[in-house]
Amino acid sequence: LSFDLTLNFASIGKKIQNVSSSLERLLNIVDSRLKNMISLQNQTNIYLNNLQRIMMLPDVQKEKYFHIEKGMKYYLNAMYDKDLFDIALNNFLKALEIDESDFISLHYLGLIFLYSPEHLDISKSENYFLQSYKFSIVETNYTPRLLDKLVSKNEFYRLFNG
Repeated sequence: LSFDLTLNFASIGKKIQNVSSSLERLLNIVDSRLKNMISLQNQTNIYLNNLQRIMMLPDVQKEKYFHIEKGMKYYLNAMYDKDLFDIALNNFLKALEIDESDFISLHYLGLIFLYSPEHLDISKSENYFLQSYKFSIVETNYTPRLLDKLVSKNEFYRLFNG
């Protein structure tokens, strides 16, 4: 009887190990799928956040970004087909019609007038690069320049101390 009980307990122990092993594999599968779902949800959240910010933009800004994206796409593919420089050029000029201080469009126009054989004009290229530089400084350092101006005129101290 004791021997039969030992065999039964050993058999039960082996079955419990098999069940435990199966549960561990199942948990690993569930864990990997949950990680995948979390990753997809994070990507969705990023996309929705970007979409929300885009929806808050005025339509004219959306149009500007549309032209910049198209211009970049055609500029990058112009190495394979030189005719695409024309389309890129037109898109960047349309973006500049909307915002004359768009330093990205100005930069790409400088590149087009520097590298496109049909549009080669070093003077125009230099002018676009200089404008791009000027506006990029303003866009990227707006707050520090404003604070520098306030501090240099002692306005910062006056604003906060009456």
